[in-house]
Amino acid sequence: MKRRLFHIVFLGLLLGAINKPGMAQDSLSPLSFPALEDSMNNSPKPIILEITTDWCRYCKLQKAQIKKDKILLDLLKDYYFVELDAEGKRNIEFDGKNYQYQSQGLSGGVHELAIHLAGNEHLSYPTWIFLNEQYQVVYRFGGVLKPNDLKTIIRHL
Repeated sequence: MKRRLFHIVFLGLLLGAINKPGMAQDSLSPLSFPALEDSMNNSPKPIILEITTDWCRYCKLQKAQIKKDKILLDLLKDYYFVELDAEGKRNIEFDGKNYQYQSQGLSGGVHELAIHLAGNEHLSYPTWIFLNEQYQVVYRFGGVLKPNDLKTIIRHL
């Protein structure tokens, strides 16, 4: 709890305001990476990216909580929302670079883009990445964010 509060307060002090232009995205329907690139070319705005996996129960819980919160859904309209399957095997073009799935042993692996976006942080699921219009990471958080905490973060971006 203290860690989460520290992150929220630190984020508010660190970031200031980011301009939030543009079109609304339907509820919590994530954009694909090609659609994100097209959308950013037409109408740039900040990006909220959630790194997930198919098996992550916390990720599913997080999504269900967000879908129930109308205020949070309204706040998310000022952002492009993208989900990244950390175990997805498709190549992804992002910010002019090509990222691939990296096999790690016999039955597992992780996508290079998930590792890149997580930075020096340990990759956990979900991991939240907040990017500005220039694709620069402005905030990261590994773990479940309660809807009120997510609202607080978004309001401080």
